[in-house]
Amino acid sequence: MNRTCVMILAFLIFLAGCVPTKTIEDLGIINNYGVDQLENGQLKSTMVIYKFAKQNEETSQIVSGEANTMKRVRQIANQYTSFELAPGSIQLALFGAELAKQGLSRYLDPLERDAKISDMMYLAIAEPTAEKIILTGNKNPRINLNRYLNDLIKQNKKNNVIPDVRLIDFSNEYFKIGRDPYLPILSIKDNQPIISSVALFLDDQLVGKIPLDKVYLISMLHKPIKKLDIQAAIPLKPFKEHMKKQSTKQQSRKYAYADLSLRKGKAKTKLLDSQNLKFQTNVKLSVDLMELSEEIDLRDPKVIKKFEKEIENEVKSQYEKLLAYTQKLGADPFGYGVVYRTHQKGNKPGNDKLHEIYPNIDVDFNVDVRILHHGIIP
Repeated sequence: MNRTCVMILAFLIFLAGCVPTKTIEDLGIINNYGVDQLENGQLKSTMVIYKFAKQNEETSQIVSGEANTMKRVRQIANQYTSFELAPGSIQLALFGAELAKQGLSRYLDPLERDAKISDMMYLAIAEPTAEKIILTGNKNPRINLNRYLNDLIKQNKKNNVIPDVRLIDFSNEYFKIGRDPYLPILSIKDNQPIISSVALFLDDQLVGKIPLDKVYLISMLHKPIKKLDIQAAIPLKPFKEHMKKQSTKQQSRKYAYADLSLRKGKAKTKLLDSQNLKFQTNVKLSVDLMELSEEIDLRDPKVIKKFEKEIENEVKSQYEKLLAYTQKLGADPFGYGVVYRTHQKGNKPGNDKLHEIYPNIDVDFNVDVRILHHGIIP
C-alpha cells in the first residue's frame, strides 16, 4: 500500500471517529403515532414507543405531548422519557375524526418533509379519538400494540377489504384532479380496536363514511379486485317455485342471503354525453356461490341465470345508493371527475369546478354477474 492510500485511510478513520453515535438502546422508536385536536385548539399526540433493553428484551411504552405543532408535540413528549424519541420507524399515523374534519394536509406535510419518515407508513382515522384507540389497545392483554394496529390494516389491505392507505397513496389521491381519497376508520368493539368503516374525503377533509362491505364497489373502478368475500340480499319471490317445502316462519321471509367469493371484479366508466353529464359504468363480476341462507334448487341452469340477474339488480342498487350518498357529500371517490376531465379540450377544469359538477352527474350502472361454481346450499 503506497503512502497516499495510507493517508486517505487514516483520514477516513479519523472522520468516522468524529461522527456522534447513538446505540439503539438509547432510543425510543415511535411505532404508532396518534394525533387529536383538543378543545383549546392544540394538538395532542399519543405515541406507541418501541424500546430495546440491554438484555435483548423488547418493551413498549405510551407517551404523549400537547403543543401547537406536530414537531413541538414530539419535543414535549421527549421531556417525559429517559430516551430520545426516534420517528424513523413509524408504521401507522392515526388521526382523530374531529381533527380530520378540519383537514389533514397540515398534519401530513411535516411527515412528508421529514426525510427520516417513510412515505410507506399507513394512515387511518380514529373514531372517536386516536388516544382512545391506542390506550384501549394497550390495556388489552391479548394485543401486542407494537404490531397489532399495523397488522390489522395490512391484513385487510391484503384481503382487498380496504384500498391502499399508505402516506404516498393518500398524497397521490389528494393531488389527483378529479378523484377524492378515502381511508379506513378504526373504532372500538369489545374492548378491542377494529376497522369499522371507511372515511370519505372532500379534498383533505373528512365529510362522511361508508360500510366496509361497500368499499369494493369504489375500488373496482380503480383496479380489478380478486379474492374478496361479499354478500348479496336476494328477493325470494322469484324463486318460490324452486324452493323446498318450508315452515310458516320460513315462508314469511322475503330475502335469501348469498355469500359470494369474488373471483374477479372490474369496472370501466365512459362519458356518454359531456354536455348533459351522462356516464356509463360497466361492472363485471365473476363469483362462486359459497352459501345460501334458503333452500333454493339451483340445479336448473335457468334458475342460475335468474339468480345472476337478481345479484345484478342488487349490485346496481348498491351502486346507485352509494353514488347518491357521495353526491350529497360532494366527494367523488369513484373518479368520475377524472373521466370528465380527459374529454375536455383546452383549459381543463380543476377540482373546484369538478366538485361543482359532481352532484349533477347521471350514471347508468350496467352490471354483469357470472356464477362460476356452487357451494354449500342448505
